Amino acid sequence: MHGDAKTEPEFEAERLGPEQPGDDSCGSEPATKPRLGQTELLSPQEFLRISDREARRALRYGRPLSVAMVTIDGFRLVRESAGADAANQVAKSSIRRMVDVLRGPDAVARLGPGEFGLMLPETSLQQASIAAERLRLAFESAPLDVGGVKRNVSVSIGVAALSPRTRNPKSFLMAACAELRRARQQGPGTICTAPPETTRPTQRGNRKIH
Repeated sequence: MHGDAKTEPEFEAERLGPEQPGDDSCGSEPATKPRLGQTELLSPQEFLRISDREARRALRYGRPLSVAMVTIDGFRLVRESAGADAANQVAKSSIRRMVDVLRGPDAVARLGPGEFGLMLPETSLQQASIAAERLRLAFESAPLDVGGVKRNVSVSIGVAALSPRTRNPKSFLMAACAELRRARQQGPGTICTAPPETTRPTQRGNRKIH
């Protein structure tokens, strides 16, 4: 699944404002949420709400916080050539692959047809970059099982960490989105990381690299 002449619309953190009470389009919580193992799959609105909460906590207590934006390379081509059902199966199998790499405290959201957000609490930029590389290798090392059919899938990833100097809790999301755009421009299976001098967290994190 390499080469994507057309790209999917991207998640834009800066375009989503705060939730309004009673506005279903801004993410009122559903009665049930999809789960994969012990990991809850978040909506874009829930992801923004959690990122805002985690960013404010990190800034208040001087803790590291990172985020990774992930896109399935060539996802549009799969949908156009094999149909929506096959594309959805690719997305579900990709989520399972991500969950296998994530820790319990991490959060995953489906932000678009083939795009995902990973919130990484207590994780420095260096640790987030290592986790992103592990994720990339997890996809590269083995094909996905999609309805009994093996598909080779790669992912591109943008990584950023919350700067302790920021006044905008969404700034690291926007930085990760920018890095994801840069990764996609460079080709499938690319990881781009925001410069550490602008996104350096205040302390080293407690992330365990398995």
